[in-house]
Formats: sequence, structure tokens, C-alpha cells
Amino acid sequence: MSAAKEASSKPNDTKRILITVVALIAVVILLVVIYVVSYRMKRGPQTASPSDAVTATDIVSPSETAGTTETAPPTESTTNPTTAATTGYVIDTDKNVNEFVRNPDYKSDFYVVVYTLSQSVVTYKKDSNGGYTKLYKRLKCSTGVKDVTPTKEGVYCIVNKFRWYRLMGGVYGQYCCRFSEEDGYYFHSVPYKSKDPSTMSNDGYDKLGRSASHGCIRLCARDAKWLYDYLPVGTQVSVVWEKGPYGLDIPARNTDPKYDGWDPTDKWSVGNPYFTAETTTTTTTTTTTEDTSAAKTDAPVTSSDPASATSSE
Repeated sequence: MSAAKEASSKPNDTKRILITVVALIAVVILLVVIYVVSYRMKRGPQTASPSDAVTATDIVSPSETAGTTETAPPTESTTNPTTAATTGYVIDTDKNVNEFVRNPDYKSDFYVVVYTLSQSVVTYKKDSNGGYTKLYKRLKCSTGVKDVTPTKEGVYCIVNKFRWYRLMGGVYGQYCCRFSEEDGYYFHSVPYKSKDPSTMSNDGYDKLGRSASHGCIRLCARDAKWLYDYLPVGTQVSVVWEKGPYGLDIPARNTDPKYDGWDPTDKWSVGNPYFTAETTTTTTTTTTTEDTSAAKTDAPVTSSDPASATSSE
């Protein structure tokens, strides 16, 4: 009898082993599915925190900047290799087809792609065939923090602009271009404590090139102003979780106390210690000797900031 019982128990043991193996396989498959779903949610999260500007309440019309608009954007000169490093701008005449240009709005001369994995804002200019294939500018930025307040992937367009705008946390941004009504995303400068250009967040400036915002796209004052001046309402913006051309380097902050709170690229703010009378004279001379061909085709776009723009905020 004992031998018979032992023989009958062996199939039961085998059955238990098979059930255990199947259960383990099921658990592994479940874990893989959870990981894949989690990864996809991180690439295009649907529950991102509000942007820097979601609680904006204080709007200032761009009319305050009358008389400060540039007459032409700086361009890179092949005879002056330092220009790109100085201005942060680059022109590439090769036709580099960009796969992230989607449903372009052909009323604008530019199409903008935000590459979150390289923390860069890249503008593509329209070619002779009407396509946005010319790499025009590469700007260093800070997007939303991944897994915390990421900037969601999507195709957007600029809807309005504000010279100063109150951001979440009671801070302010200069040269703000809103490109998402639903999420409240903006291109804007590094945050300031008040509407005073000497109160910039030093830490925010130092973090440009790394994710640091609540979802908006932060830039140095020079680059935020260029977008503000030259991208008309309706310009399309594509945000992608991909790596693209990196933004060009920006000037490092001077740690001397007298430069504290000033953006080293903000030559438009009176009193900025980075721009003395000598610097201003030198800059003006350099600009007038550069190729001005772009000035004929890239006149600043008049900002569209009617009273109706303020009523929606």
C-alpha cells in the first residue's frame, strides 16, 4: 500500500510544479506589461502638473516695449567664427529634412521643434518650396522635469504673447509666447522675482540646458526675445521626446556681486552691468558689418496682443 501511495503522489507533485512554473511565468508577463505601460506613460504623460504659467494673473501688454524691437536678427558669418558663440544663432543653408515637422502652418516663416532629450529649441525656416527644411537656430532651454512636471509631447501653435507675465509661484517671465491654451505652456525667460530685470533667478539661468521648469520652456532673455519678436501667432510648435540638435552655448554668469540677478544676454534692459557703453559700441559696430541679407526677409513680426488676449487669462 505504501508503494502505491508513493506512486500516486508523484503525479500530484509534478502537477504542483507545473502550476508553480505557469504562475511564475504569468507574474513575469504581468511585470513586463506594467513596465511597458509605465514607460509609455512617461513618454507622453497625461497627468502632467500645471505649467509655470497656469496661475498667471498679471499681464503686461507688449506695447511697453515700444522702441526696443530689433530691426533684424543676428546671423552667423563664415568670416567671423565667433559670431555663433556670441549670438547663439546659426544658419545652415543645407536642406535638412526634419521628420518632426508635422501639419505645418505655412503663414509663418518658421517652424519650431522642442527636443526634450537634448533640452533644445530648434527653429526651421521655410525653403523655396514652402517646406520647413532649413535649420535656422539652435537655442538652449529648460523644459519640464521628467517624471515630475514634464512637457507633454504634441503639436501646438503660438496663440498669444506678453511682454511680462506672472508665473506660478508669484515669479515673472519676460518675452512670453503662449503655445498651449489647455496646458498653459509658454516660451519665456528664466524667472524673475518681480518685473525688474535685475531680479533674475541665478539658479534658473545656470540650469539652462537641463530640465527645470513646471512644463514651460525657459530660455535666456536674448533667445526668448527673438522668439517673441519673430514668431507670429499661429506658428506651429512640435514638442517631442527625442534628441535633436543641441542648443548653442550661452554666456556664463559673472559671479561678482554687481552682476547678481542680471541676465548676461539681456542687452535691452537699462542698467545691465554686462553691457557697458564700450560693450554697446562694440556690439553695434559688429552688427553693422555683418551680412544683412537676412534683414530684408526677417523683419520682426508685430506682436498680436489685443485686449482679447488678456481676457482669456
